[in-house]
Amino acid sequence: MPLNDTNALARHLRDTEFAAVADLAYLDHASDSPAPERTRRVIVERAELLANPLAQVRKREGYLADANRILGELLNTSPDRFAYLTNVADATAAIANGIAWQPGDNVVLVQGEYPSFVLPWTRLAIAGVDTRFATPNGIETDLETIEAVIDDRTRAVVISHVDFNSGYRNDLAAIGGLAHAHGALFVVDASQSLGAIPVDVTAWGIDALVCVGYKWLMSVHGISVLYVDESVQDRIVPTAPGRYSVRSGWPFPNYDLDWADSAIRYQGGALNWIGVCALAESLGLHSEIGSGQIATRVLALTDLLIEKLDALPVEITSSRDPEHRSSYLTFTLGSIGRDDALVDAGKAANVFFGRRGGGVRVGTHFWNDESDLDRLIALIEQETRA
Repeated sequence: MPLNDTNALARHLRDTEFAAVADLAYLDHASDSPAPERTRRVIVERAELLANPLAQVRKREGYLADANRILGELLNTSPDRFAYLTNVADATAAIANGIAWQPGDNVVLVQGEYPSFVLPWTRLAIAGVDTRFATPNGIETDLETIEAVIDDRTRAVVISHVDFNSGYRNDLAAIGGLAHAHGALFVVDASQSLGAIPVDVTAWGIDALVCVGYKWLMSVHGISVLYVDESVQDRIVPTAPGRYSVRSGWPFPNYDLDWADSAIRYQGGALNWIGVCALAESLGLHSEIGSGQIATRVLALTDLLIEKLDALPVEITSSRDPEHRSSYLTFTLGSIGRDDALVDAGKAANVFFGRRGGGVRVGTHFWNDESDLDRLIALIEQETRA
């Protein structure tokens, strides 16, 4: 699908849902995404309800049902497989702490993962659990390097779908097959893909998944998604239970740990309802556009950016392999100092992007267009001539 086929819709969304930032070249979705107008409105509405309990607003449970339904569609699973926590760390901890570890067990991760996705696992050392790290080959995580550190005591294989530094997209189907061949759980952080790149928990054998709301899902901080497959929920016991976790939790509690049948067993106490409502509204926009159409456009924008950068004195540090590219790209002008100077110059020119270990990080979403890339290219040309 050429970019021209979706340019009109992208421009419409820019003018309506993202009017507050329409004049910016906003290319930093890998850090934080601007919230759509519909999401801003529901946040204001829910805040008004806090001040005025008589305000006539939609019931919050309806938003929760919408979020569950749309996430189920995005991830190819049933809508009862989700709980909503606050960030990647506590969602990951809900998985890591729920496994019945024995001294001498191990968990396999990849060196260079985001700390919030790693520390809940390394903490398990207090229970005698060994944390093993596969070492990437440059930016690539080869299947062989993961297999080399797995053995018959490996209880979980843990990896991000897309690397936060380089944008490298891992082959989750292959890694999931490897984990299951050794009887291990397969745990994924989809914070840098879900909402921009397709994720299929069923086809890829993902047992548990975590994701923040404020990046490619275009929602807010303080809300994260936890997915747990029904087939493994008895192997991941809730460790911070509350009234939502059990069948008898409300309104007549008997305090039995009779876990709820759905993944709400990991929910514990009251939800961040403003966050849930905001997430549901942002997910609604994803649903209207269609996940396939979003992925096709953002990958086409990445391809176009590569083409434009190849004409400049920069080094692309992301993978060029279409199978491993994602919705963002990294490149360097040759040093951290020059990369940081480019980021600062961008802010002064209303061109927003970031820097990570791989260099300058540029992430486009569906509502971006070629003019945003051209503003970045002009900025690079200016900085490299200086």
